[in-house]
Amino acid sequence: MAESGLYYLTAQVFIPGGADYAKLILALFMGLVVMVILNFSFEKHFEYREILANKEKLNISNEELKNKRDIRILGYILGFLSFTIMLAAGLVRIYFLEQMDLTGYTVREVANLQKVGAWASYLTLAVTFALAIFLALLKKQQMANSYAYKRYKKWNETVKKTNEYFQDRIKAKKDLENIYKPLIDKYWQLVKELERIWGIECDELNKDLFDEYKKLKRSGGLTIDDDVYKKYEDILFTDYELFKFGIEKDADIKDILAMVNESNTEKNQGIS
Repeated sequence: MAESGLYYLTAQVFIPGGADYAKLILALFMGLVVMVILNFSFEKHFEYREILANKEKLNISNEELKNKRDIRILGYILGFLSFTIMLAAGLVRIYFLEQMDLTGYTVREVANLQKVGAWASYLTLAVTFALAIFLALLKKQQMANSYAYKRYKKWNETVKKTNEYFQDRIKAKKDLENIYKPLIDKYWQLVKELERIWGIECDELNKDLFDEYKKLKRSGGLTIDDDVYKKYEDILFTDYELFKFGIEKDADIKDILAMVNESNTEKNQGIS
């Protein structure tokens, strides 16, 4: 609006003797055109700088970078034309400000008016270029905020997808547990039923190993791992924990459980 007001002072060059509303429309149009062109020029300049600084993060190809560079050059050309228009308009305003009617003024008053007119001319040019500089700074901050927001959206989208991935893996673990755990209990009941029918808990061949295992278990110092399972594998049908460990030791089940447990660890560490 301020720039349009200054263009209004030069509108009579294009519409001599025209109505005020016509001059106002022309001034608004000229101000709008210049500001739009400057906005485009600054936007493409700072957009290119942001892309260049964040090329890896934004995954920009060389072809895209070249296109942005070409558009930036076009923006420079249009920006130069805009500054030329602004400078020309400023000089026209200076001309009209210096064409004041000095009839009836004393020499001292004329000198003062000329001095004031000169400073007014400088002021109009300063306002014009100050607006352009302000627009440039505003556009720079706007582009920085825009790309920061784009990076945030990309990060947020990655977080959502990662969380969905973790949830799928956790669900897969639960589904797997819902399948094999009831089977463990079912077949364990079958084992106990066979023991009842046969009337023995362990065959004589593994009696000593069975007694050793029971003694170790009563001591409270037993943790079933691969070594313990390998040692007492021959009597796994005598103890539920051994029996269960043997099933969970299955390669496919073990890999899936390990994968899900690893996902939970990563999520707890904040990778999500």
